[in-house]
Amino acid sequence: MSSYVFLNRPGEDPAWTFSWNASTGMIDWVAEVLERLVPSPALAARLTAHRDRGPDWLAFNNFDDDEVRELVRVIGQRLEIEARKRFEFEMDTRGHVQELIDLTLSWAGGRGFWGGWRNPFPLWVPRDFSVLWHHVADRKICFCSERGPSEPTEVLLIFEGIREMKVPPVLSRVAVGLVDGGYSLTTPDFRDGYVLAEQFEYRENDVADWGAFDPLQYEKYLMKGFVHPL
Repeated sequence: MSSYVFLNRPGEDPAWTFSWNASTGMIDWVAEVLERLVPSPALAARLTAHRDRGPDWLAFNNFDDDEVRELVRVIGQRLEIEARKRFEFEMDTRGHVQELIDLTLSWAGGRGFWGGWRNPFPLWVPRDFSVLWHHVADRKICFCSERGPSEPTEVLLIFEGIREMKVPPVLSRVAVGLVDGGYSLTTPDFRDGYVLAEQFEYRENDVADWGAFDPLQYEKYLMKGFVHPL
C-alpha cells in the first residue's frame, strides 16, 4: 500500500503542491526520523501524536512556517545519513529517499524555507562532540563527532580566527548559527554558547580508512562540507 508526503502550505494552489509517493512503511520511517531528530520538543510531540493517530501520510500544511523549517532542515541535513544507517545495502531504497530530499529542497528553496549549503544556518547536528584539537596560538579549534556503531560518519566543526568563545560544557545535539561577529554554538541545555571567529568549516564523511580511499570512486562515499567566512 502506498501513500504520500505532501509539500504544501495552507491555502497554496494545488497546482503547486509537490508530493512524494512511497509505501506506507517508508512514510512511517520518514515520520519517525523527523520525530526523533527535530530540535523542537513541541514539534516532536506533534509528530508523535500524528503517528499515534495512525495516518499513512504526512502533509506540511499541518505545520506552521517555523515547524516546516525544522522539518526541511532535518530532511536536507540528516535524512541521507539516516537512510545509510537504516538501508545500508539497499541502494534502490536510498535512491528513493534521495528523491524526497531533492524534492523537498527544491520546493523549500522556492519558498524561503531553505538556503542549501550556501546558507546552511542554523546547522543542526544531533551528535555528541569533543575537542579534537585546539591551537590557541593560531586561534583555531576543531570539535569532532566520531564514527560509531550507530553513526556511519565523522563530523568536524572547525572555527578559525577565534577572538572569544563560550562553549557548552557538554557538546550534545549541537546547533551552529550566526551571531554578530561570529557563530552561535548551542545545545538544548545551553542556549547562549558562541564562538566569535572569522570562519567556520563543516566536514562530514563516511570514509572508514583514508589509506584505502579511492578518489576515482568518489561516488561510493558520503562526503559533505562547506567553508563559511564572515
